[in-house]
Amino acid sequence: MAFSFRRIFIRFAIGIIALSCILIITTRLQQYRVRFCASQLSSDLELLEVGKATLDQVRPLLQKWNAAYEGQCTADRCDAVIEIRDFGWAHADWAYWYSIPVYRCFGGRPSKIFAEVGIENGVVNRKALTLIVEVFPDENERASAGYNLIAKTSFTPGLADMDEDAPSHPYKIGRPTGCLGCVSIYTRLTPFASQADVKKLSQINFSCLTRWLSPCRSRQDIMPAAWAEKHSTDPSW
Repeated sequence: MAFSFRRIFIRFAIGIIALSCILIITTRLQQYRVRFCASQLSSDLELLEVGKATLDQVRPLLQKWNAAYEGQCTADRCDAVIEIRDFGWAHADWAYWYSIPVYRCFGGRPSKIFAEVGIENGVVNRKALTLIVEVFPDENERASAGYNLIAKTSFTPGLADMDEDAPSHPYKIGRPTGCLGCVSIYTRLTPFASQADVKKLSQINFSCLTRWLSPCRSRQDIMPAAWAEKHSTDPSW
């Protein structure tokens, strides 16, 4: 009897371990898939030149990523959004309360990437890429609440749509005010920015999507080059 119970217990333990391994592998693979897609989307977006790319040139990219449109997409005006979500974010309505703790244990982290492309008068006049990853409450080094860590890089024809105190140079690095439950950093670039600045300041750290035991927590983690540039002139960052 004791032998039979021991054998059942061993088989049960092996089954639990095997199931856990399968769930970890599955969860981690989908996190890396999201990271790969985010990197590919970023590369595709880089090819769109603000002020030059036309709707006909952009349309294949929008179709490739199954873009959603705000209203009608015409040459006169077209506002398109491309979203990539991991399992946790895609099922946030119920997953947060019922399965996020388990999802996290197996290496998952709710995250979303979305790109925005704006076209006016037949030409791309703006584009943006945003990454959002969740930081869990026990990962917060300053408080006991979780938050969304956000990085955004955008390209516009000029600085006219920025704050009145926008700097005269062709880019701006900042953090939005009134962002409750989030830690955010953004860069805004214009066509007048040098290629070196564009390459450096538009970098988003997509490894934040797959970091498990040492997660991204700060602006420095998710957008290191832009943070370092801002920190060099404003130590309060």
